[in-house]
Amino acid sequence: MPVYLLIDPIGDEPGVTVLSKPAAGAYAMTTRVTMGSPITLPAPVGFELDTSTFKG
Repeated sequence: MPVYLLIDPIGDEPGVTVLSKPAAGAYAMTTRVTMGSPITLPAPVGFELDTSTFKG
């Protein structure tokens, strides 16, 4: 799976994490933002996600 999106709306600090660049059984790149901030999903997805839509 080239891009893994994790949405955590109920954590102490709700956020969104994107894992990408899989290599040797692990993801080499991790990007995290707090819920409400935009996050870029890298290729092959390739777009910016508005995470404010996940706020409850």
